[in-house]
Amino acid sequence: MNAPSVGFLGLILLSSALQAATAEVGEWGINAELCAESRVVFTADGLHQARMLQDGQWQTLASAPYRRDGNILIVEADGAEERLEVLEESAGRLVLRNTDEARHQALGIGPLELARCPDA
Repeated sequence: MNAPSVGFLGLILLSSALQAATAEVGEWGINAELCAESRVVFTADGLHQARMLQDGQWQTLASAPYRRDGNILIVEADGAEERLEVLEESAGRLVLRNTDEARHQALGIGPLELARCPDA
């Protein structure tokens, strides 16, 4: 039996790392039912958007660039950065927590649990 080449193994590892690093890409809602009204979107080209269904059309209410640094999503808005720790991610679930403890406490909510929305 031939051993796989180092290049092939490297490709498999890189593919797995890229898949994990982009698991946030997609449309998310607080729960599956609310996906019919509003969504949080992370695009593959690095935009974070808030969308709401109005008069039968999806409207983008806010849009800002984001990037990922390990398990931290960094959203840039109005010259400031908001850092969101990815606590859990899977094909259907994304759990985020603001890393600014004072802001986290001021909002008075725990981690934000999002469900992947079906295609619009």
